[in-house]
Amino acid sequence: MPIIEVTENHKQTITKSDMNDLTKTFRDRYTKLREIIENEQNITGNLYSVSEIINKADAHKETKKTPKLNKYQLTNILTKNKQYLKNITSGKYTFKNIHENKVTLYDIRQKKDVIIDSYQRENLPILMKFYTYIQKAHSLKTITLLRHVKRTKKGNYILTCEDGTNTYDKYGYGKIDYIRTFLTPEILKESGITPDTLIPDTVVYQEIKFIDYPILGTQLQRDKLKTIDIKQPSLQRKQTHLTKDAHIVFLSDIHVGSKYFNETKLLNTINYINKSEVDAVLIAGDIVDGIGIYPEQEKDLAIKSFHKQYEKLNEYLDQIEPHMYITPGNHDAVPLKEPQQPLTDQYAPDLCKNKNITLLSNPSTVNINGTRIRMYHGKGLDDLIMAIKNLDYQHPCKVMEEQLEKRHLAPIYGMTTQHAWEGEDKLVIDELPDIFHTGHVHIAQHTNYKGIELINSGTFQEQTPFQTTHKIRPTVGLIPVLKDGKITMKQM
Repeated sequence: MPIIEVTENHKQTITKSDMNDLTKTFRDRYTKLREIIENEQNITGNLYSVSEIINKADAHKETKKTPKLNKYQLTNILTKNKQYLKNITSGKYTFKNIHENKVTLYDIRQKKDVIIDSYQRENLPILMKFYTYIQKAHSLKTITLLRHVKRTKKGNYILTCEDGTNTYDKYGYGKIDYIRTFLTPEILKESGITPDTLIPDTVVYQEIKFIDYPILGTQLQRDKLKTIDIKQPSLQRKQTHLTKDAHIVFLSDIHVGSKYFNETKLLNTINYINKSEVDAVLIAGDIVDGIGIYPEQEKDLAIKSFHKQYEKLNEYLDQIEPHMYITPGNHDAVPLKEPQQPLTDQYAPDLCKNKNITLLSNPSTVNINGTRIRMYHGKGLDDLIMAIKNLDYQHPCKVMEEQLEKRHLAPIYGMTTQHAWEGEDKLVIDELPDIFHTGHVHIAQHTNYKGIELINSGTFQEQTPFQTTHKIRPTVGLIPVLKDGKITMKQM
């Protein structure tokens, strides 16, 4: 018999939370992902926080005294006097000489430098300090969370970045430190990053420099930073490790209670499991069709009660001999915020009493003979499919690859996936699994990505009207099976 151990199971989620809990959650996400990207990309040297970069831009007290210059005045001063300012910073002309008016306009003309009028002369000492700062400034390295990505008309990108240090009061107001960086397509191409994969709430490493003329108004602007190098977390290839001493069946999306539930396929699967000496059955959510999940769902229901749906499901699962490990999904009777807590006896008392079933949270991790299996129903797949152009529902493993690369199960906050603000981000993939098992999209698929086996376990629900409209063709009764260290797909 294989040794089976549940190594990750979130018993409950916080139902009441405020903006500070959100802040702590994002800070935890940032901390975990920062450590991952530093290790994977071998980043060395001093890393600056967002607040430190802002302080570098805003540090000079003289900025408060600077007359408010518009863009055209500023450009005129700096471009026409660039060489003159270089001479000043190199010691050819001293601050004292300029201030005491010992360097005359005639002297400047004779030395073939540009004429400086009285208005420019008045502000030159302050401008000189800025220029000295710009000339001496080295590139700054930083790791940040992306808040927003904007594409300009010329095809460049403006990245709004933070590092999880924001603070809020109970009303949601607070201090938000951020910087904006200017990124060209050429830098993206050199970095090997596809533009569509730059999505909000993910972590990036950047090397940045101040743009030559960063003075507008009364201070050095935080949005005048140019990215000269950028990196995302990069999943390093690992050695595939699959136990050869366990026979495991992967299921999900049974959808008992739906008019489109295929009972025959499920009974065939149960028959196969019982005859094939299977050691464990892993079920990744949506075990019933639920109630009120989408508008007018009652038209698609054969069983219109949560309790009765779970009672009927238990009749099927009672026939399965091996032990089962079950996580909830977005159709099940648990709160939608992820991580979702395990099913309770409020709606599924029979499942809770069934000694052949272990109810887990979503996500969860099960270790079977040293093979680490990460189970996640898959609601976060929706967000990535909407955000990244080349992803779709017919190829769920491609979406799962992005989850692994981003090292997060549902990276984009504020889309369809609801996040629990627990002060800790439990959806970060900080320890890589050997098998990554999802469901949700009703497409059975399997591939190996950089040494990790990706499995989407299909469904037992025939094509619904919604799926017909969106041209989703479910693979009903096609199940992944791990046996003798190999994963195969079996049609029931």
